[in-house]
Amino acid sequence: MCAYLRKRKVIVGVSGGVDSSLCVALIVKDGFDAIAVNMVMFLSESNSCELARDDIRSVCGSLMVAHYSVDVCDLFKAKVIDYFNESYNSGETPLPCAVCNRHIKIRFLYVVMKMFDADFFATGHYARKTKDGPRHLIKRALCKKRDQSFFLFNVLREHIVHALFPLGEMTKEQTRARAKELGLVSVCSKKSSADICFREVIEKMDSVRSVDRSSEEWSIMDSCGRFLSKAACGSRYTIGQRRGLGVGGVSVPLYVVSIDSFSKTIVVGTERELMRKEVRLERVNWFEDKCETFRAEVKVRSCGNCMGAIIVPMSSYRAKVIFDSCEKGVAAGQACVFFVEDVLVGGGWICS
Repeated sequence: MCAYLRKRKVIVGVSGGVDSSLCVALIVKDGFDAIAVNMVMFLSESNSCELARDDIRSVCGSLMVAHYSVDVCDLFKAKVIDYFNESYNSGETPLPCAVCNRHIKIRFLYVVMKMFDADFFATGHYARKTKDGPRHLIKRALCKKRDQSFFLFNVLREHIVHALFPLGEMTKEQTRARAKELGLVSVCSKKSSADICFREVIEKMDSVRSVDRSSEEWSIMDSCGRFLSKAACGSRYTIGQRRGLGVGGVSVPLYVVSIDSFSKTIVVGTERELMRKEVRLERVNWFEDKCETFRAEVKVRSCGNCMGAIIVPMSSYRAKVIFDSCEKGVAAGQACVFFVEDVLVGGGWICS
């Protein structure tokens, strides 16, 4: 059949949750030929994966959509779990969802799209797309409470060209209502599955870490270099942490302000010492080419508010960000993401 006579084909990433299920239904309703793909990222000891597959079969069966399950466990371990461990072990705070989007979810759907000679791939991310001339850009979701564009800062430009985000104009409540309206009864009231793909993995790694590193001794010091306490393992601490430090006899609240894996030292200080006016970024991913200083709204955590800042590009892959006002608890290993009028223009990994 000639290309212009056939239905346009879309590969849809599904997890068995209400978001991805509605994504499939909306793609079908819009007249596309949909193929659902479930990426199995780890083998669960609970029945959560099997229950998810039951829901996928139910939804795809009711919509008469072909669906496939693909084992990506080895890839997930190599790209996400190993990264997660290495990040913690080096004293950083990892951001696995951003890494997973780049190397697993978005990239793998793009590869499957090419294999099936499809036109697009779609995900249940709460984000929007826009075009500026020939460029395809990501925008923040209309519902800022559900917006997931922060976690998409690390994906490749060429992948976004083919991406569809059907839920970008909706709230979670509207998603559930629309799913119910379209007859997706098995998932319309299902609890949110955000980060569920990683929870069991983290629990396993925490138990292994507590056994393997129980003999390691770290030191907790104040910012003047005074020894305060011993710590069992540095990877149990994160920047900004206040509770569970095991430091007594102090008159003011103390927070973790830095973690040095080389010297096995955790430095704690006051809230003021936790504040940062600027950060430096590495491995910056640009969606718009920027070589001169510019103003933007930035986020340093997915659930945080946008704040004004000046972005100073230092090379193709490095930048300095100067906040309008000091920000608390900025951690190496996390991301700083830039928006201009809700358009995602880039982001990078905080290194200092």
